[in-house]
Amino acid sequence: MFESRTAIEWGGAVLWLVGVIGGSFLVSWLLTDVLHLRRAPYVAWLALFTGTMTAGYLAWSGGGAAFWVEGWTWGLLGAVLAGSFLSLMVSRIPRQRGPGGPSGIAALWEGVVYGSAEGLLLSVLPVVITWQMLASLGWNGGWAGVAAGGAAVAASVVVIVAHHLGYRQYRGPAIASPVVGCAVLSVAYLVTANPIAAMGGHIILHLSMQGRGLELPPHATEVPIGEAGGRPHDPRERRVMAGWNRLVPLLLEPVDASPHDARCVRRDRGGRLGHGEKREPGAYLQVVDFRA
Repeated sequence: MFESRTAIEWGGAVLWLVGVIGGSFLVSWLLTDVLHLRRAPYVAWLALFTGTMTAGYLAWSGGGAAFWVEGWTWGLLGAVLAGSFLSLMVSRIPRQRGPGGPSGIAALWEGVVYGSAEGLLLSVLPVVITWQMLASLGWNGGWAGVAAGGAAVAASVVVIVAHHLGYRQYRGPAIASPVVGCAVLSVAYLVTANPIAAMGGHIILHLSMQGRGLELPPHATEVPIGEAGGRPHDPRERRVMAGWNRLVPLLLEPVDASPHDARCVRRDRGGRLGHGEKREPGAYLQVVDFRA
């Protein structure tokens, strides 16, 4: 693991770790659940937050260019291995839309920028902070080093859970998948001691998900017709294609706009519902957010 060039005060490291945990939740909750940002601007704010936290910690801990370049070949290898493993897992999920992976700006933004930001925030920062904090207490060799590594991955899992709880659609059993996937990347960073492993692996993961038609968060949500005026709650985890170019194929009928900067439609499982018609079982007001 990367060793700081200056002495680390464990109390300060604890504060940094708490800041990463709290910030990882707030950035997803405030921007997607409260402010309802579309995905593209959300990724920009997430990258800005992650970059600021990373730069701040490296300045405080004495890290520099060595943090990025030491063991970079191992980092590349870790990214390929971990990313390939996660890509294989994603390939087992049924394709959600037509063939063809991401391309152009979409691939660059949601794949590279989004993947790099989450890789740093979820799998690098909590691991390096926890490791260096425990190393300052002498936990850097033998079984103590093994325990420190386990604690570093556990801290990363806490950050992963906190961050994904900020997304409405992951407040339930669905959170298990991102926790497992991101934890694999945390282990890859711990083993290789280079952030390229987690960042590159996360990029591969995002590109693989896009290639299978899996929507990256924030997702669209749906609520019962009678509750159009309220906040959507307990989304049924329906994979809605969030993008105005996908609206027509869904054969959805627009009605009054909702207070969530989204377009609302009435749709029955067997066909459309006219304006003002009585709700039948299986009918939902679907909130389609144009977040792509």
